[in-house]
Amino acid sequence: MSRIAFPIRYFERNLIFGNQDSHNGSILDQLLEKNNQNVWALYEIPQEHYEYRTTDEKMSFHDRLEAFFWNINADVHALMVPRFQSMIDHLEYQKERLDPDLRESGKRYLDAVEKHLGHRQLSLYHFYLAVRLKGVDLSGPLLQRLKYALKDFKRYLEDRSGVGAPEIFEEEIKAYQLQEELIYSRVHEYLGARRVKAEEIEWLIRRGFYRGIGEAPLREGWKPAAETVKISGKKAKRPRQQDILTLTEGIIDDSSGRHLVIEQVVDGKPVKGYAAFITLSYFPDRAVFPGTEWIFELERLSFPVEASIRTQSLYYQAALQKVRGKKKELMAEEEHAHESGFSSPVMIQEGYEEATELERDLSDKKFPLLRTSVVLCVSASSEAELWNRVQAVRDYYNDLGFQTEVPYGDQWRAFNEMIPGAGRYVRDYIHY
Repeated sequence: MSRIAFPIRYFERNLIFGNQDSHNGSILDQLLEKNNQNVWALYEIPQEHYEYRTTDEKMSFHDRLEAFFWNINADVHALMVPRFQSMIDHLEYQKERLDPDLRESGKRYLDAVEKHLGHRQLSLYHFYLAVRLKGVDLSGPLLQRLKYALKDFKRYLEDRSGVGAPEIFEEEIKAYQLQEELIYSRVHEYLGARRVKAEEIEWLIRRGFYRGIGEAPLREGWKPAAETVKISGKKAKRPRQQDILTLTEGIIDDSSGRHLVIEQVVDGKPVKGYAAFITLSYFPDRAVFPGTEWIFELERLSFPVEASIRTQSLYYQAALQKVRGKKKELMAEEEHAHESGFSSPVMIQEGYEEATELERDLSDKKFPLLRTSVVLCVSASSEAELWNRVQAVRDYYNDLGFQTEVPYGDQWRAFNEMIPGAGRYVRDYIHY
């Protein structure tokens, strides 16, 4: 199993403090990097009852989503998470909401539904959005910043290596809270999102360790412990890493390479669950909208599917440079083909035309590109049922023109990537 330090060290309100990301460059570059922190603000997007919307309403939602990504200029982690719900409890809730004039006939209908479906489980989907905040710089000008970084080198190394639980200064927390206010105003304006509570973050972490087993047990009133300390006269919180690691109890086996076996003790007995992570390795070049809602339609499957979508915004100037660089590569390949006495392959010609079109659009509209990766997860109580579900998901996407992989050796990385506050661990399936 790949050694991955647990990606979260602390959370408070809707802020998640993760372990620092890795960066290219020298240690000095990393110490001076303003955004080497890994702090996320987490929100829940309300359900839209999308299937009942008119085409105009769907386009309006599409435009709001596009406007959000156009303006956010930050890493975003979107999660679609099923939560198990008792069919009987759900029907009782519906009975309470019946109109008085239709109560009797409505109850008879719901009783018949309960008799037919009462022993089945419902999956109520929740949609979450984590936005990565920009690193805060509390050390002033460059020279002062350099002294601060070198003086605090021990803290930096502990954080990067995962062997310690470095403190978080209160002024850092306040700076992130101020930044979160601005993010919240945008997320709420475009998508009607609300801030999540700390207990929801606890559930989102712990539920992953109960995939294929059942609902994760939660501890009422629990929150991650942190000592209040003073460092150089500044107040800080020092998270107790071992405390937050209690959310990760269980035994996980990735020896098969293409799925995980999760073992927990339930009612005094060991119980196993099975989970497999699927990546999207190819997106169709064109997709009709409305009509190709390739994440939403997963709800129609007869079993729950989780989805994790990570995006990194690439400003149009940087995107233009990449597109122009790609055009030069394609031109060089075409020239090489002609010099060799061959006509250039159709793929090169089409690629050059698409790059030219994208270059024109970026220059005119100045929209960002999104470096996007998608990880899906299915789980089951048996290995046979797991692979039936994996095949059903792959068949669904094949019908839409997508290509999928169940990446060998990356299952534990994908497991960690789906935790809110974590980084991107599976890097082989990134799309623009």
